[in-house]
Amino acid sequence: MKNVLLLSIAPLALVAGCTAPKGAEKPAVDEASVIAEIRKAEAAQMAAFKAKDLTGATDVYAAEANFIMPGEAPAGGEMITKGFEAMLADPAFKLEPVEGGDIAWVAASGDLAATSFTANMTSTGKDGKVTTEPVINQTVWKKRDDGKWKIVSDFNATYSEDAPAPAGE
Repeated sequence: MKNVLLLSIAPLALVAGCTAPKGAEKPAVDEASVIAEIRKAEAAQMAAFKAKDLTGATDVYAAEANFIMPGEAPAGGEMITKGFEAMLADPAFKLEPVEGGDIAWVAASGDLAATSFTANMTSTGKDGKVTTEPVINQTVWKKRDDGKWKIVSDFNATYSEDAPAPAGE
């Protein structure tokens, strides 16, 4: 009986030895360096927009990403590339970020982050008229197994510059 009891307790001792000791928690995420990495990827994408470089503009998207533009159905995968292809083919297309309109945060886990910015977007409408509209963007980034940050959700909306600020601001 003692042998059976000992054999049934032995695996528990092994499992207990596998747990991390108290105080050996995962190191804190260096939020500033994560945001710097993501800002570098965003800057490369902005440069690609200016250069009308489709590959550079879409390389930051994960295969499972979704992309939402005002007045358009959500797009994913190949549809993101097709949408950017049309956008970059527009000779009037420009995306000019507004200074001071960006924010970012990083999850405590260090594998998710979100960025937000405001910009002025110039494009040719379906009616052939060139217009410039203020837009706001919120992007969710996910750190991949290879260490690269990729966009998994990219939400864009137009807004009125005359809209009142939210209460408390």
